[in-house]
Amino acid sequence: MRNRKFHGVKFFRQHPVIYEMDRGKYYFFIPDFYSAEQKLVIELDGLIHGKQKYYDQQRDLVLEGLGLRVIRFKNEELRDLEGVKKQIESMF
Repeated sequence: MRNRKFHGVKFFRQHPVIYEMDRGKYYFFIPDFYSAEQKLVIELDGLIHGKQKYYDQQRDLVLEGLGLRVIRFKNEELRDLEGVKKQIESMF
């Protein structure tokens, strides 16, 4: 994903995505990967995400409200890296 090596698309690692500003204070999420040009957020879900499903769903709704698409992968899915790449490609 680094240095535009994935289909020439620029991805940022843990780059803040601002969703609200109130009286000079910024509210933001920090996704695992973010592509502004593709309007795509990629999240890698570890064990903690099994306990915070509601929070993740609300976060996804906020990001989607900004016109971003969100794709999530469980850590176990990363064992099939080619399958993960194909799913990401399908979002382009």
